[in-house]
Amino acid sequence: MPIQPNRHVGQAVQPARYRTLMRDASGSALRRKSGWWCDGRGMLWDNYKAEGKTAVEQGEYDKAENFFHAAIELVEQTGSLNPCLADCLNELAILNAKQHKYAQAELLFQRSLGVSVAALGSDHADVAIVLKNIGILKASQRQYAEADLLLSRSLSLTNRVLGHEHPIVADTMRTIALCQIIRRTLWES
Repeated sequence: MPIQPNRHVGQAVQPARYRTLMRDASGSALRRKSGWWCDGRGMLWDNYKAEGKTAVEQGEYDKAENFFHAAIELVEQTGSLNPCLADCLNELAILNAKQHKYAQAELLFQRSLGVSVAALGSDHADVAIVLKNIGILKASQRQYAEADLLLSRSLSLTNRVLGHEHPIVADTMRTIALCQIIRRTLWES
């Protein structure tokens, strides 16, 4: 049951079309491959987040954590009700959960949830994803009653917002089923 990144950051905050970013040869700035200098916070935030995800995939958790913290600090400069902040907090929480730092992960997920609800409203797909992530976290700690409640809320919201045929709805249903199987298996043994 993988914990998921947010998938629906609003277009007003995160433009849909970003070019691939790379470090300038001197390492002093970011630029597009086409040669245009990019000094906007959104582009830099996106690069930090992408570098953090890459570091996670490579198992370089300390490096990933540094990138996610840098992204969070940058986004916080634009305000505390930015969906990009919720996204970065969610990524950092996922990293903490992978390292079994459950208390830290839960605090970050809760903060991500609060920012998501405040910035996007309670009926948004990102809210459902964070609820699902907290539910998975609770299930991994064998707190099944809380996990069931959070996963049910996530499924209900996802179903309502995205429609019952959306892949995220199916994935949430799969997660609920896996949690129930694990719970029964542990209970019977």
